[in-house]
Amino acid sequence: MVKLLLMGNNIPPILASLSRSGFDLSKFDETDGRIAGLHDASKACDLVIMAGDIGWNRIAADEIWHLLHNKIVISLVENLRISDLREIYPLSKVCRCRASINADADRSLLVLAFDRSFSEIDLAFVKDLLGVLGEILCVKEELLESLSLQMDASIAVIREVISALRESAGGDRSIYDYVLDWLLYGIGAAGIKGSGLDEIVPKGKDLDPEAISEIHRAVKKALESCSIKAEKPRG
Repeated sequence: MVKLLLMGNNIPPILASLSRSGFDLSKFDETDGRIAGLHDASKACDLVIMAGDIGWNRIAADEIWHLLHNKIVISLVENLRISDLREIYPLSKVCRCRASINADADRSLLVLAFDRSFSEIDLAFVKDLLGVLGEILCVKEELLESLSLQMDASIAVIREVISALRESAGGDRSIYDYVLDWLLYGIGAAGIKGSGLDEIVPKGKDLDPEAISEIHRAVKKALESCSIKAEKPRG
């Protein structure tokens, strides 16, 4: 059985699937004062996953870095680059990870970036491990940074669009919310399988052209407020 050490607070809910998948999971965060227990878990684990507060994770690294020789450390900590990971875990094989959505979903897209300390065997091991959470996309760190920014902005925009749709619903709100969730799930599932947007959502009742323009302008403005330059709308 693979032994995992999960460190930090604000653990992404998607990681809950790891405990349900039969892994031997130990957890430590800034509220836990069991340094001896952290040392023992570090010695016994096969892989470390970091999340949450960057400051606490640096403090924890000072305690255990020497116990993780040749072990894999995966970081979900924001703004902690691979060079920083290499500094605090000089004896380990380090990797950054970003989940597409911070929710307890059945599956998620996990974007990985790693350095040259990773071998093909290490990468295969991580893909097999994290594969229980969803799909794995390996990219260069610069692209991971760009994708993270784009995902954050897109999630913020989509959230407000969904909120506006729900607020405009008539009749039984709970039923509409349920139907809307399935519509979104269906669109996403079909897109992942390779269907184009026009195939998934064929044009039926066309929106008013001015309304379409307003939607595009609002999305562009929202993305720019998140420091994302939107592409010129097509069509």
